[in-house]
Amino acid sequence: MSLVWEPKWVRKTLEEYGIRITTCVDENTGLIMCPVCSDIDEYCPPGKTTSRTPENTGVFFTLYDLIWHIIAHARGEWIKAKKAAKIPVEVEEEEEEE
Repeated sequence: MSLVWEPKWVRKTLEEYGIRITTCVDENTGLIMCPVCSDIDEYCPPGKTTSRTPENTGVFFTLYDLIWHIIAHARGEWIKAKKAAKIPVEVEEEEEEE
């Protein structure tokens, strides 16, 4: 038994709910890579398979989950979350009155 994930990415076009998405799919696990989070040409060039392990990239078990993730990208929810995390918060201490 192996404890290391070695993906086998292939480029596929998936379609569900009338939405067609071309992305990378791991043939070993069936994981689907987000084509917005990463450059799919690096992970699954047309007609080739690669075994690069993605870092900081969304991968999903179902196309349904990927579709909602892409909708979140379109709505800008990821950008808002990143900006909110970077806003410094200043707390003013009240002076004690004697």
